[in-house]
Amino acid sequence: MYELADTFGEPRVDPDDPAIRQVGWITRDSEDETAFWHASDKADVQLFLRLNPGYREGHGLVTLVPLTSGNLILTTVRIAKHRLFESSPTTSCRR
Repeated sequence: MYELADTFGEPRVDPDDPAIRQVGWITRDSEDETAFWHASDKADVQLFLRLNPGYREGHGLVTLVPLTSGNLILTTVRIAKHRLFESSPTTSCRR
C-alpha cells in the first residue's frame, strides 16, 4: 500500500512513518475549530488526530480505498443522492 502511495509524489514527513505525507496545502482551521476537533468524542476524529497530529502544518494521512464494483456503485449512489438533495428546491426548508 505504501509503495503505491510513494508513486503519488508527496514526500514522507517521517521516513519511519509511511502514512504521513507532506501534501503541499494547509488546513485553515481557526483556534476554535481546532479546539472543537480535539474535544470531539468521535472515534474517527480522535483516530485521525492521533495518526496525523501535524495536519495543520500540511501533513496528510494516506488513505487508500479498494477499487471494487461494490465501492463504485455505493459511491455513485451517494453522489447522486447528494446532488439530488442539494439541487432540490426544498433544501433550504429542511435545514
